[in-house]
Amino acid sequence: MRLNRRKFLQVSAGVATAMALTSKRVGAQLKPVVKVGNPL
Repeated sequence: MRLNRRKFLQVSAGVATAMALTSKRVGAQLKPVVKVGNPL
């Protein structure tokens, strides 16, 4: 497969978009951290 600049930019933009969408969904499912006092 021959990779030129235009194809590289298209593929990298697609990957970046997919990662951004995935990270938003994963971030929405995370719960906030519960602070615990120092037990010592």
